[in-house]
Amino acid sequence: MNRAVITLPLSPRKYYELARFTVPIIGNELASVLGANFYLAINALDSYHNRQKDLEEYLKVYASFKLDGQIWLDKLHQEELLDLVNKLISKGFIEERKIKSYTCACGIIDMEEKNLATMNPNKKDFIMQDGKIFCPHCKTICTLAQKDALVMNYAKIKNPQVTFMPDYLNKDAKTFKNMLNNSYQVISRTRNTGISITYQHKNYHIDIDFLWGLYLLLFKEPEKVVICGNHEMYQLYLVGLLEKSLREESKTILVGTPFLTGLNALPSSISSEEQLLIKKIGILMNIKWPRKEKEYEDSIFKGIAKLPLEKKRELLYNLKEEIKVHQSLEKDLATAMKRFNMQEQLRILKRGK
Repeated sequence: MNRAVITLPLSPRKYYELARFTVPIIGNELASVLGANFYLAINALDSYHNRQKDLEEYLKVYASFKLDGQIWLDKLHQEELLDLVNKLISKGFIEERKIKSYTCACGIIDMEEKNLATMNPNKKDFIMQDGKIFCPHCKTICTLAQKDALVMNYAKIKNPQVTFMPDYLNKDAKTFKNMLNNSYQVISRTRNTGISITYQHKNYHIDIDFLWGLYLLLFKEPEKVVICGNHEMYQLYLVGLLEKSLREESKTILVGTPFLTGLNALPSSISSEEQLLIKKIGILMNIKWPRKEKEYEDSIFKGIAKLPLEKKRELLYNLKEEIKVHQSLEKDLATAMKRFNMQEQLRILKRGK
């Protein structure tokens, strides 16, 4: 196949929550309609915790959903990703600069001084008290010092245009583009991340999120769709931009799924085919693409539960059936996304399609 639907690398944590399988279920359905390969990408590299147990449990639950496709683990592609880092160095995208940053004793806080004023207060990892910055992990005061660092210079990317779907998300893309216009990202860390390279006889620890952010360059399919939840738009934008650095002609489409609030309260466990169909179809039918966030509707799950088993099977088949006459990737994707409509799917069932 010349097409691929790929998830943004997901964390295997909280595998017991149904919400953690929303993106893989949607991505798998889109891949079926598009006639594309499906890849569940997982971020198993972690410099803070050993995620092996979480990974094993996540994959067990994932297997119970009986989704097609392949598993892509970043830790199995570490050397290939490091080769890409070195290629970016050789092409001049990654360079050395002197920066001022705040760091704590344990290294979890490693923040450039110029970013302090623009930090999202809901996502910051530090505590401000009496004009000082404290690390909540090691309880030490963060110190400000100048140091050498490796940075990714986004201003050198010749064709930074990326495409989001649904279309309203392209407003976010413009915001992100303005944020990174003529700017750079620090990609090295003071602490030992477990991933190191040598640059001009100096050893640098590479940020793991930056490393796996290069993963799209390892996929060979010329037409790609990358999918994630709407709360990760900035990271989604970055992976699209990083692909453009070494693959200018890329026409990858970045898809943000609506965030279904409350879904994390539902368990991910599957004990029967009936339960499997209710949860898969329930997630797909809860998606309303024009909205960034919505409360999940339990009535949809209950409505599906009332259908006979054969009707549930038929409904899922109709949702996943491949487009018979393919057009451009963007047009086919728009067609696939329109299938997430409970009323229309029930009408199709009644017509006996």
